[in-house]
Amino acid sequence: MKWISQFSRSTTTSNQYTHIMSKETATNKWEKPSQEKINAWKKEHEGVFKLKVSDPAQPQSSFEAYMRKPKIEDIQRAIASERKKAFTSSRSIWENCKLAWDPEFERNETILLGLYTKIDEVIEIPDATVEKL
Repeated sequence: MKWISQFSRSTTTSNQYTHIMSKETATNKWEKPSQEKINAWKKEHEGVFKLKVSDPAQPQSSFEAYMRKPKIEDIQRAIASERKKAFTSSRSIWENCKLAWDPEFERNETILLGLYTKIDEVIEIPDATVEKL
């Protein structure tokens, strides 16, 4: 499986990662992230998630993607975008939190849609109580 993973801090928006197109990523020569890389991401981002998606047209294959735990600003951006179109909140969270992904996610909308449907499971919301006074 080929992987894409190369980011730099965006100079226009803090805490966003921007995918850098390079000769390596254009030819899809990235490999699955090592456990060492995943451990580094865990330290940097408080939480890392692996999402696996199967394509109904290719039931024998599954495709993986890695993303960091969304921050409040990621969720705010996603909620604001959801008012315009369906799945824009999931897309916004994915675009702002992705760390590494199989290139098939860029070529196959079915696989990307499967990933979007699981984004809400990445958002960890603790229980809260409300007391009327």
